[in-house]
Amino acid sequence: MALTKFYCAGAVVDSARFWGLPSLVMACAALVMVLDGFDIQIIGFAAPALAADLKIERAALAPAFAASLIGMALGAFALGPVGDRRGRRPAILVSIVTFGLGTLATAPALRIWKCSSRCAS
Repeated sequence: MALTKFYCAGAVVDSARFWGLPSLVMACAALVMVLDGFDIQIIGFAAPALAADLKIERAALAPAFAASLIGMALGAFALGPVGDRRGRRPAILVSIVTFGLGTLATAPALRIWKCSSRCAS
């Protein structure tokens, strides 16, 4: 019968080094958390300028803003399982490509409803 060696997780964590890669990972994670909601918050400040530039009422921007949030939610639900099954890297690469193509498709939009439909993609 073989003896099994047990480790105390608290002791292992307490004795681990926290320099180099772990601190870099923590700094990157903190930066992502700070910047995550920045785009959603800053669009509220940009809305008056967008409405003036597009010559529309500010309320007409609501579909585009809603499409952005809906697109993020659908992407999270769709790519979460992909990340679990195939790995995080493929899921992130699909996200980047989809975001890039959506951005390119939105650039020539002259009407707000076209922008809304393209933001949801």
